[in-house]
Amino acid sequence: MSFRSNRRFRLWDYNVSHNQLLLRSPQTPGIPTNIDIVIWGVEYLDLASMLDGVELAPAVGADLERAEKFVGRKLEGSSKAFCLISGDRRSLVVASGFKVLENTLDVFESSLEYFAGTDSARDLGTILAHSREPAAGGSGPWNGLEDGAKSHRLSEPSPSA
Repeated sequence: MSFRSNRRFRLWDYNVSHNQLLLRSPQTPGIPTNIDIVIWGVEYLDLASMLDGVELAPAVGADLERAEKFVGRKLEGSSKAFCLISGDRRSLVVASGFKVLENTLDVFESSLEYFAGTDSARDLGTILAHSREPAAGGSGPWNGLEDGAKSHRLSEPSPSA
């Protein structure tokens, strides 16, 4: 259960008033779409500003313990720990949820301007993955993923530096 891409992602935008984070793999002449990882309700962030390839996975084991140590409490309810894996680096984000969107926004447009965690009509782009509360009887470290979004892999070549 994860989202994976070998594209280069950068810390693109942060909305302080709404605690929203945008990581973007921008379109290039050879790649016609952006991939936006939008994370909302951010409480804690341990992240490099550029990730060459990324896997977004639930924080479990030592990663979860490390996240709980940094926030000073057990993560329950709406707070979740996510691990962004890039090469040998395991970055942590404690937040309420995330969406991964594919879009063609201009380099100066932010998907945070239109983003709503629960209103898909306000998303700019196609939803590739989305965290949400589990359906009745659902469980697991993700607290649920939308049907069809449990695993998504993008294999476009990484853009050159």
